Amino acid sequence: MDMMIHRLIKFRRTNLDIPVFDVLYDDLIAQPIDIVRRIYEHFGLVWSEDFRQAMVTWLRENPQGKQGRNTYTLEEFGLTHELIDQRYEEYNTMFLKSLET
Repeated sequence: MDMMIHRLIKFRRTNLDIPVFDVLYDDLIAQPIDIVRRIYEHFGLVWSEDFRQAMVTWLRENPQGKQGRNTYTLEEFGLTHELIDQRYEEYNTMFLKSLET
């Protein structure tokens, strides 16, 4: 995860001209169709009622937890919220700034 986030930060720092659309996981889970519609609008993609209906069907047939649930705690991996906030401060700042625009 560290490597992925550091590469993401590097990419975004060096490719300011490439459009990015950040999404909060909680928003995606709470409003998946709305979020995907916003992604489509942001990138100028074609949205259709057929696509929306296909998403509704897929979401109904594949509810979260359908395959079971895994639960993890930060403590299991020797982590704390403070450590995560500190380790990913640059990423969080970059992400939150993008949500403001």
